[in-house]
Amino acid sequence: GSIIFEALAGGCTSTTAYLTIHNMCCWIIDTFGTEDQKQRLLPGLISMDKFSSYCLTEPGSGSDASSLQTRAVRNGDYYTLNGSKAFISGGGR
Repeated sequence: GSIIFEALAGGCTSTTAYLTIHNMCCWIIDTFGTEDQKQRLLPGLISMDKFSSYCLTEPGSGSDASSLQTRAVRNGDYYTLNGSKAFISGGGR
């Protein structure tokens, strides 16, 4: 995998960066997702019919994961997310 990304980066670092983020998101779902989430989400992501990304950068924290202020708090069967993000890689249309 890393040889492919290295070759891609020689042509377009932006595309390569996005593909590595997409790959990481797929890995997270495959590793930590429920069976329902895996079956529902992964086929479209793996075929690239759907795209994935994550929100890391925050105002005042940048991309330093240890300084992030956003929190997910369990609220019964759901989570409440509190915080703000400044940038989402691949978050455009």
